Amino acid sequence: MKLGPATALVDFAKECKEKKLRSFSSYKTKKELGEVLRKYGIDSNEITKIPPFEPEPVEIDDEDEEAEELEQCITEIKRRMGIIGSATGRNEAVLITELEAKKTDELEALEARILKLEQGQVEREAKKNDAFFQKY
Repeated sequence: MKLGPATALVDFAKECKEKKLRSFSSYKTKKELGEVLRKYGIDSNEITKIPPFEPEPVEIDDEDEEAEELEQCITEIKRRMGIIGSATGRNEAVLITELEAKKTDELEALEARILKLEQGQVEREAKKNDAFFQKY
């Protein structure tokens, strides 16, 4: 009795276990990689000429159950992107406000120092004047 897809899947799993499949990036030498690429009909000297993967469009019926799931998925992605976008803008606004507050605080501190120095200068001049007038 044939089980169809189940037996095909079991056979494929056994075949994969025996082959010990590896990714192309795991080959240690250029020679090893070249051999594997030749096996798949790719010249390793012309590796830049490998065409990029171009996904094929798939038609989805509006009445299909998958269309609803896809629509919900897209809506959820847009919602999350909106949250991230507004959070980024909010963070920038908070940062700008904090920087402006620090700038204002620093300016106020600088003004206070200048006033204190001016006041000290006035007091020193007053003491000099008092000392001068006391002599004469």
